[in-house]
Amino acid sequence: MGEVLRKIGWIACLLLVALSASHLGCVGEDDPPRAQVDEAVLASVADGAEAPFWVVLAERADLRAAYSIDDWDARGRFVIERLKDVAERSQRGVIGAIRARGATPRPHWIANAVRTSGRRDLVDELARRPEVQAIVSDVAFSIPAPIGGGPGASGTPEWNIARIRADQVWSKLGDGDGIVVGSIDSGVAFEHEALVRQYRGNLGNGVFKHDYNFWDPSRICGPPGSPPCDNNGHGTHTMGTIVGGDGLGPLEQDIGVAPGARWITAKGCESLACSLAALVSSGEWMLAPTDLHGNDPKPSLRPHVINNSWGGPGGDPIFRDIVRAWRAAGMAPVFAIGNAGPACGTAASPGDYPESFGVGATDMMDEIAPFSSRGPAAPIFDRIIKPDATAPGVDVRSSIPGGYAVFSGTSMAAPHVTGTLALLWSVAPDLLGDVQRSFDLIRRTALDRPSFDCGGARDGDPNNTYGDGRIDALRAVLAARPSAGKLVGKVFEAGTGRPLEHATILATRRDDGLTRSTSSDEEGAYTMSLPVDRGHRRETYRLVAKAFGYEPATASVGIEKDETAFRAFRLSPVRRASLTGIVRDDRGRPLAGASVEVLGTPLERVTTDDDGFYRIPGVPADRYRVRVTLDGCHEERTRPVVVRRDTRADFTLGARRDRFGYRCERIPLDWVDATDVLPLVGNDATRSIPLPFSFPLYGRSYDAAHVSTNGFLSFREPDAAPANVPIPDPRAPNAAIYPFWNDLIVDQDSAIKTRVIGAAPHRVFVIEFEDVTFFLDLTMRITFEVKLHERTGEIVFSYLRAPGLGNGGVATLGIEDKRGNDAFQYSFARPVITEGLSIRFEPPRRERRHEHALHAGDGLPVPDATISTPQGAFLAGAVE
Repeated sequence: MGEVLRKIGWIACLLLVALSASHLGCVGEDDPPRAQVDEAVLASVADGAEAPFWVVLAERADLRAAYSIDDWDARGRFVIERLKDVAERSQRGVIGAIRARGATPRPHWIANAVRTSGRRDLVDELARRPEVQAIVSDVAFSIPAPIGGGPGASGTPEWNIARIRADQVWSKLGDGDGIVVGSIDSGVAFEHEALVRQYRGNLGNGVFKHDYNFWDPSRICGPPGSPPCDNNGHGTHTMGTIVGGDGLGPLEQDIGVAPGARWITAKGCESLACSLAALVSSGEWMLAPTDLHGNDPKPSLRPHVINNSWGGPGGDPIFRDIVRAWRAAGMAPVFAIGNAGPACGTAASPGDYPESFGVGATDMMDEIAPFSSRGPAAPIFDRIIKPDATAPGVDVRSSIPGGYAVFSGTSMAAPHVTGTLALLWSVAPDLLGDVQRSFDLIRRTALDRPSFDCGGARDGDPNNTYGDGRIDALRAVLAARPSAGKLVGKVFEAGTGRPLEHATILATRRDDGLTRSTSSDEEGAYTMSLPVDRGHRRETYRLVAKAFGYEPATASVGIEKDETAFRAFRLSPVRRASLTGIVRDDRGRPLAGASVEVLGTPLERVTTDDDGFYRIPGVPADRYRVRVTLDGCHEERTRPVVVRRDTRADFTLGARRDRFGYRCERIPLDWVDATDVLPLVGNDATRSIPLPFSFPLYGRSYDAAHVSTNGFLSFREPDAAPANVPIPDPRAPNAAIYPFWNDLIVDQDSAIKTRVIGAAPHRVFVIEFEDVTFFLDLTMRITFEVKLHERTGEIVFSYLRAPGLGNGGVATLGIEDKRGNDAFQYSFARPVITEGLSIRFEPPRRERRHEHALHAGDGLPVPDATISTPQGAFLAGAVE
């Protein structure tokens, strides 16, 4: 009997291994009862090593009752309370055991798991606890690398938006107004022209609140409180396809499916890699958004739909509890199915979960993209048909930091489904939170694309290539048979009767505050669909019409199902005036080329002339916030300005310096062609090279440098470091110079070259990155260089070619000391580079005390030491 039981135990263990992507190890008959332990964990803690791992608890919260809760806020609270109750109770013993061994527990309630780090003895102790189900390794997921296609030509709307007929939904029914979409991705450039209006953190007039609207668990964008960033452009591109542009408004870049929806985001992917810790934290934040410090969670502010253009190998259930929690809370999880096609059975997790809507990619001819992963799902998920449907994912033009670009991938396809769900739930609010019914509508109304390549239904539809076919937003929305009436009307200028284009009409339902909005066209006409709850004969809406430079007007209207009401508005213009001024530096000298912008308005940004003068005409009388910027060498200035009549507002932009005393200035292009090719190619590669002379950086002199293919050189140790972050940062690399730090590739068509010009002591060492390309987009190539000046210690960055992503919108530019405590950051993830730009960094050239006299042994300041430097010499070296 004992032999039979042992065999059954081993069979069960082998079955678990077969069903799990974590490759859990099993114990022999002489071991005490214990949880399954990932073989990768055992390997990582061998020989006394310490490693991170996850402790997964066995108990799960029963969330079934959530599906019967209609109130959005109450449903979210119920799910959170159940999850937290189970986690707090079941994790108590594990957390105590971890702390008893001096380790740090990081508990998560959404998946009932605890992340920690320790040695084999801690792993064994935790595995013996009866409440522990498994111990798994700290795996990473990834963003499927998209296929770049350059900047691309724009359309109004873009071809992919028209293909799924989203633009016809805008004109007939609505544009996603009232719905909040979330994304877990690489971040979003929140001030992008196609996205800033829809950001939920945009309070208007240039004021932003990032609490509850942005989460950065790995602190890639900076310390807590830092605004959203995107250090590779992927998240900005996917969000653009969901909500980018303004639909029927004046912006010509109509790149998004649901431009009326609002968005929030969590940076669950540090770069193209997404750590499990960041993804779990982001998944938790989506269910209960917090402030920027992770405090005061509010499930009422959770998004309705979540886009996930990331994944890992198929058949991995590690994220499934999180997806199930989202579903229980009424949130729709959309995932890219992966870029591992055309082989069958390549669908990625979590897109292959039964609870997820997995999306494949099609081209302009509605043909499946070769790279699009195919189903069926893994046996652990009963080999169900995947993807669920397909959407345009080839040559999709969308936003990137500072501009627009064409990418291909299932990452580009998934946002079309996310946007379609926003349209659907906006037009048919009775479907809000009914995820399964909504998924079924999108699948049922998709354009059939039968296929027998990878199996599926007997008649080829649905199948494991296209799923239920290519989605059609208009058919999906119409199939929902929305209960609504129509409001039409016109907006005129009072007195003249001139039609007003781009006026906003906001409708608020009286009984529950539901809001919808639209804009007037070039003839002043507008149309909007206003929901009427089923069972109600009539709904009353309060209307507000407003346009920039006009007094708002109000009205009310009764809306009946399938009937049309009419309301016209006449808006009175307000007084307009000119705003003028002079921008100077902190020495009183005029600054040419400074940008002056009246925030939160459609007024065009202007630049100062050679005398530092600017003029913005036609400013309506009101209170504004005016922002003045020049470059990364000068401080930015924003202040309130009240305009009643012609108004003058002068600004002073101080020169920026880091703590050591480095400063910078823009100079005319200072380009030198390098000639000697370094034997350095590939992705994430480094090479150490001797310097032709000792070079100082932050008071230390260096005789060698480590050049990285990722656009920087460091002086301490080799480090490829593909994921750029703001500086200073104590994490490696440090003691570094970053002319363009990002995930770059040096291939057969590019090179890194060096050259020495001049004679001692006036030599200049040139390191040129010629035609290097981006891991994110192999079609974009940039050429830049850094020059080190022997006599002065100056550092010069120059940019010869910088198309697309080369504008700096995904890069870090600057210099940093050896400990990551001080740096001069010219920019981080901002589009500040133009072709022909050179930036010169200068070390301090005057007497300094304390902070610049460093001990050679430990690098710490020498008390009361004085270093004097003659004019033209640089400050360098260490005090012995």
